[in-house]
Amino acid sequence: MLGTYTSVNPTPAMQSAVARIIGWRLGAYGVDPKTSMSYHFAGVPGDGQRYHNVTVTLPRVSGHRDVWLTACPGNGGYAALPNIRAMASSFGYALRFTQARSVVKSLYTDLLNRPVDSSGLATWSALLAGGTGQPALVAALTKSREYVQLRVGKAYLEVLGRAPDAGGLAAWSREILAGRVPVDDVQRQFYTYQEFYLHSGGTPGGYVANLYQVILVRPAAPGEIATWVANLSPRSKVVNSVWFSMEAALGRAGAYYTLFLKRPADPGGQLTWANLLLKQGEGAVRVGMAGSGEYRLMALKLFP
Repeated sequence: MLGTYTSVNPTPAMQSAVARIIGWRLGAYGVDPKTSMSYHFAGVPGDGQRYHNVTVTLPRVSGHRDVWLTACPGNGGYAALPNIRAMASSFGYALRFTQARSVVKSLYTDLLNRPVDSSGLATWSALLAGGTGQPALVAALTKSREYVQLRVGKAYLEVLGRAPDAGGLAAWSREILAGRVPVDDVQRQFYTYQEFYLHSGGTPGGYVANLYQVILVRPAAPGEIATWVANLSPRSKVVNSVWFSMEAALGRAGAYYTLFLKRPADPGGQLTWANLLLKQGEGAVRVGMAGSGEYRLMALKLFP
């Protein structure tokens, strides 16, 4: 702050400008300008330092006189520091924390199908405000036991038409959490089960027709049914062919647009995400889309 503030306070405009710079820089690291921290001073007496060989707790936003034998920044400048700290907090960390809360609320709703609990909101908001990337939060939530069990239960309901038995839920969850099976593979593998075959009418033609309907959301052409009925052993062959097709990938990518971005997919973006899905798996799509800037802006609107 250029000027002499022995008895005159810096102007409101100057205080605001300094506070904005402080809030911007400390906010980038998730540091609240209103807090304090400990500093260790070395040096020897006579070098101009106020302290020597001691650790002192000082405000993060301090005056020159707090650490050196000087009158700087003057009584007027020093008296302005509490207001500068408060404004810096509102410009930087407080805003980042408020926006982080919106993102956390949105992710819990979209990924866990429930409102965020107070502990999760406080923990994740602080991490996001402190510099943890949004994709890291998405990755952590989708690797949680709660998310895994939710997805396994959904696969049972959507494919087999029933709630999971306790043993099946525990076994699948254990394999996924151990990293041996991707969470999205549960649904795909269920399509090979005899239980799904019987739900499809118990005939080869009915099975292929139902696969096309549930995976591609369209009827199978007569030629497609005939081709796969003649090549149905093992069932995994037809399941994998349909599941890993570009048509199916485009459909699943489009569904993620609806889930995360609340809008229809644009053709170019949908193709890009579909290719990523086939190359790296659906987890990469979830992390990329729910960790995007567009998702953040959408969360700020939905959870102000």
